[in-house]
Amino acid sequence: MENIKNIFISCFILSFVVSMQASAGLITSGPILTSPTSTEDLWSYSYMAPNYSITSASYFYNDVSNFSGAIEQGYVTGENTNWPANDAFYGSSGYKESHIFETHIMSSIDQVITVNMGGDDGHSIFIDDLFMGGGGFASHVPTALNMVANTSYKITLALANYTGGWHVNANLSGIDELGDSWVGKAAHAPYMSMSATGDFSEVPEPASIALMGLGLAGIAIRRRKAK
Repeated sequence: MENIKNIFISCFILSFVVSMQASAGLITSGPILTSPTSTEDLWSYSYMAPNYSITSASYFYNDVSNFSGAIEQGYVTGENTNWPANDAFYGSSGYKESHIFETHIMSSIDQVITVNMGGDDGHSIFIDDLFMGGGGFASHVPTALNMVANTSYKITLALANYTGGWHVNANLSGIDELGDSWVGKAAHAPYMSMSATGDFSEVPEPASIALMGLGLAGIAIRRRKAK
């Protein structure tokens, strides 16, 4: 009887330790939203631990299959606390963890932008699930994106945290129609819409908006004359 009791106690302790390890490095930069009313201006967040493919602080993912086992936790907003012009995410210490952030962006005009990413440890950028670049601890990873108007692009920030506390910071940069350079969070980029699920209607171009307004005004005038 005593042996059975000891086995139960051991199993409980083991399951508690495993559960603590699994939740040790989850995001602490902000609340995880599991059922937001809208996914506009949000990132989808997925987590996996342990991921034994991570062998050092310089290891980074070069294929989405490397973190295919990551489980979605919900949606998060990039914070400004440590990096004012960036979408920033960070968490407590962990060991061999995958932290994956995904969102979709759409531009109302044709424009070339740069997706910039920093992080601790290895981190990489994927666009529409294609590997665009990666680096190890504290390196800077930029990648150019030639955006076609009203076309959705999926951006994935993949962090391979080896050990210790972790952070991800990312921003977009480019040149607007007036020739002025800009840099900032994805939700603040000029002529841009952002959705964690990619579920947004087409963003009309500025010229199209003007034509639509003239058309509606014309219809209103005709209706008044008919009355």
